[in-house]
Amino acid sequence: MSSNRRGPNSRSARRICFRSVDDVHRLAATVANYVDEAIAVEDAGTEVDPAPALELVDELRARLDGDPELRAAFEALTPGRQREYNLHFADAKQASTRSSRVDKYVDKILAGKGFRDR
Repeated sequence: MSSNRRGPNSRSARRICFRSVDDVHRLAATVANYVDEAIAVEDAGTEVDPAPALELVDELRARLDGDPELRAAFEALTPGRQREYNLHFADAKQASTRSSRVDKYVDKILAGKGFRDR
């Protein structure tokens, strides 16, 4: 098992990765404690800060501005899917690479699929 702290693009505090069934059995009590803590937080009414506004990369924004069908499809995606696409596009250093990445994923966006969906 590994417990990873969040990265610069993560909104959740932690995640647990199990590498085997033995990990699940060995850590069952720990996971149960985490679930109990999560329930207590929920019962206390603690609220999560709202997600920051999504700042689209210029190449994606320009493409959405020029294609109303693509804009509607992109806006129909869940916020997490929108964010994942934007992070992937923004990761490229060159504008030409960002544009080609947008072009590559237009069909998936129009199909209502997320970046990692098949």
